[in-house]
Amino acid sequence: MLDRNQLRAVAFAATFLASLGGTVRIVEAYSAMRT
Repeated sequence: MLDRNQLRAVAFAATFLASLGGTVRIVEAYSAMRT
């Protein structure tokens, strides 16, 4: 069973990875538009 601190850490990590993936997609789309 996860305690509240572990759950918060997991949620933060998931949010961080999602935002990182979104940033990568934006950069890829931008570089694709440039060419």
